[in-house]
Amino acid sequence: MLDNARSVAAAPRLIGNDRLGDMLCCVHVSADGSRCYGALREGNSQQASLRCTRCDARYAIIDHVPVMRTADTDVSAALDDVVYSGKSRLESLAGKDLYLSQSLGMIDYLNRMSAKGLVHGPSLEIGCGVGIFADRVPEYVGLDYSLAALRADGFEGYSRVCASGDVLPFQNAAFKTIFSLNTLEHVPELDQCFEEMHRVLMPGGTLVLKPAWNCMQYNCDGVDYFPFATLSFRNKAIKALLPVLRAKPYKAVTRIPWRVFRLVTAAHSRHLRWRRLRPRFDLLFKVADAEAFSQIDTYECIRWFMAKGYNCVSHPTVGKRLCAGHDFVCLIKPHE
Repeated sequence: MLDNARSVAAAPRLIGNDRLGDMLCCVHVSADGSRCYGALREGNSQQASLRCTRCDARYAIIDHVPVMRTADTDVSAALDDVVYSGKSRLESLAGKDLYLSQSLGMIDYLNRMSAKGLVHGPSLEIGCGVGIFADRVPEYVGLDYSLAALRADGFEGYSRVCASGDVLPFQNAAFKTIFSLNTLEHVPELDQCFEEMHRVLMPGGTLVLKPAWNCMQYNCDGVDYFPFATLSFRNKAIKALLPVLRAKPYKAVTRIPWRVFRLVTAAHSRHLRWRRLRPRFDLLFKVADAEAFSQIDTYECIRWFMAKGYNCVSHPTVGKRLCAGHDFVCLIKPHE
C-alpha cells in the first residue's frame, strides 16, 4: 500500500519549495519487485539529497532538481548531450528553435480547457523539456528524463523533477491536472505509465494527452531516410508502399475495424494493448520519432481510461472515438 504520509522538508531551499517536497515519494524497487513509495526528507545543504524515511534510499538534488530517473545511459546521453545540450527556455519561448512551434497546439488546447474550467492546479507536465508550458497552467510541476532540459536557462524558478514517465515519483492523487505533449511514445513501459498517471491524478482531475499517436517501427528503422538499396527486403517493400500506408483511407480501412472489434470485445477491459518499438538513437534529428519506444492507438488510449470510469470530453460519442486520429485527448477522472 502507498504511504500517503507527507514528506518533511528540512531544507526547502534544496528543491525550491515545500509543496513539491510534500508531493514526492520514493521510487526504489526492492528485490521482490515491490516499490517503496516512502515519504522523502531533505538532507542538509552539504548533502544536497533526498532520503527515503522508509527504505533509506538516497536521491541527488542538482540545481534544485531531484534526480530520480532510472539508469538508462543510452536515453540519458541522447537527451542530455544531444537533444537539450545548451538549450534555453527563453530562446525557445522567443521562437529560436522548434519547441515553441511544436507547442502552439497544446497551448491553444490548454487555454480552451482552462476557459471551460477543466484545468486546475497543481498541474504536472510529463516530458516537459525546457518548460514551454510552465506559465500556462497553475502550480506547475515539470517532469522530464533529461536533466539538461530541466537545467535550461530560464527554467530555474519552477518546480522540476528528473524522472521517467513510467515511474512517477509522486504521492497518490497529487495532481488535479496532468498533461503531456509528444512524450508518451518515448516511454519504454507505456502500460505502467498509464497506471502511474491514473494513480497520481486526483479524483475529478483532468488528463490531456497528445503523444505522436501510432508511431511505427519503420520510423525507427529509418525506412524513409536510408537509400532503397541499403534496406532489408521487408523494409524495401514498406518504403515502396509508404504513400499508401500513410494515406488516410488506408488508415481508416485498417484501424476502424480493429477499433470496432475492441469496442465489442474489450470495452471494459483494463488491459492496455500497445506495441514495443526498437528505437534508433543514432537517427536523432534525421528521422522523426526514430527514438520512440512505444506505439499506441488513440482509440485504445481512450478505451483504457474509460474502462476505469473516465469521461472523455474530447471524444464524447462512440463515432468520434472510433474515428479519432492524431487528436488531443481530454479525459476526466471519476470522483471516487
